[in-house]
Amino acid sequence: MPRLRPGLPVFILLLAALWLRAPTELTAQSQTTSAMRGMVVDVGGMPIAEATVRIRHALTGAERTVITSVQGRFLALLLQPGGPYALTVTRIGYAESAEEGIQLQVGETYTAEIVLQDRAVEVEGVAVNVERSAIFNPDQVGPATLLDQRTVESVPVLSRDVTELAILSPLVRTTEAGGFSVGGQNDRYNALLVDGLLNKDAFGLTAGGVPGGQAGAKLLPIDAVAQYEILVAPYDARLSGFAGGVMNAVTKTGTNDWMVRGLAVGRHSSLMGDLTLPSGPAEASGVERTLVGATVSGPIIRDKAHFLVSTEFERRSQPPAGYNSGRDLAALVGIEPVAIQAFQSLMEDGYGVETGVAGSYPLSQTLANVFARADWHFGNGNRLTARNVFAYADNDESPNRAPFDPYEFSSNAVFRTSGSNTSSLQFFTDLGNRGGNEIDLTVQRTTDRTNPASDLPQIEAVLRSPDGAYTAT
Repeated sequence: MPRLRPGLPVFILLLAALWLRAPTELTAQSQTTSAMRGMVVDVGGMPIAEATVRIRHALTGAERTVITSVQGRFLALLLQPGGPYALTVTRIGYAESAEEGIQLQVGETYTAEIVLQDRAVEVEGVAVNVERSAIFNPDQVGPATLLDQRTVESVPVLSRDVTELAILSPLVRTTEAGGFSVGGQNDRYNALLVDGLLNKDAFGLTAGGVPGGQAGAKLLPIDAVAQYEILVAPYDARLSGFAGGVMNAVTKTGTNDWMVRGLAVGRHSSLMGDLTLPSGPAEASGVERTLVGATVSGPIIRDKAHFLVSTEFERRSQPPAGYNSGRDLAALVGIEPVAIQAFQSLMEDGYGVETGVAGSYPLSQTLANVFARADWHFGNGNRLTARNVFAYADNDESPNRAPFDPYEFSSNAVFRTSGSNTSSLQFFTDLGNRGGNEIDLTVQRTTDRTNPASDLPQIEAVLRSPDGAYTAT
């Protein structure tokens, strides 16, 4: 008789057997979702099996229905962070129990113990005993700082850069390069996430880790952020690619109610006082800022599909940093105005090379951020989320005008342009008390360009000697 060799069907049967023997209750959830669990008992403390637990998100109308086990326990995974949620428990022979106004933090497992009164007993109200998770969540291994929506909206962030919220963690400090050191680690070792999906500078060009950070780009509009978390040591197999910390921005969702929000910020040099410099007071010329933004959200199909779009556009202008000729003392600048004029006359009249501006001039920076998100609820915990994060920045970098260093003209500066676009899809499937499934797909495209302010071909033609070699000047 021929012997059977184990193949793919046998392997599938083994996986199915292991699945059937898996525990009937899980407590871990994604770092972009929340969970709700609890126990339903009668007045005598006995568990109530086959009770219907309905969880409804008041703003979007999304509902989840689970059935309690023989031990009276229930578990609902992959819930959208935030709220408010309404928890309703019903069972034949018992009075209905309801709890409203439940708010869920990202990564939190909300725990409730619900006592159902016998229907035959007349009571004025229903006693609901709820015990929230402590600050130390056993499902969140490692120190972490979670910022809810109220905190995100109330903290004044003048730069409108959401990553600056990381300094609210006692284990985070800013570095000289402008990044964030988490737990004493290098600022380039962090992972930057948006709704649990990687969205960072993949090449490590900037300390902050934001795509396009070389030109000063921001991650996303701060009005699109609902919660922000800083994880210092998350021992979670689903998080990888970092040796410092994890900074995760959980974005807002559209609701059944239409919402329109706008903002505008303006700053002009005429509204500022004089600058106090070692050479004396100086007029703050060329310092300007214009910022406009808008956020729109609402239903596509009530209780089924919702959208949210948030935008920010900003333009800044400021003079070069350091000491500038014509404004500061020559002793601080390090070069006399007569020497500057002689050098410009030599290059422009003798060689036809434009040297640029030697004094103060405006440096401009343009920033643009567009965030769009759409959610579809298919019922019973199954939902699809599509989002797109676009960031653009161009920046005129300042020439070197620090003391005791060679003084540079505007022709020695560079123009940086950065663009980043990240598109993602997330599909959440509820598998009942056995757990849940999350499928993620992310595509990120980043471009960085650096162009010199000077005309390189023209300068090379001047410096090249007749024999083809460069001459030192």
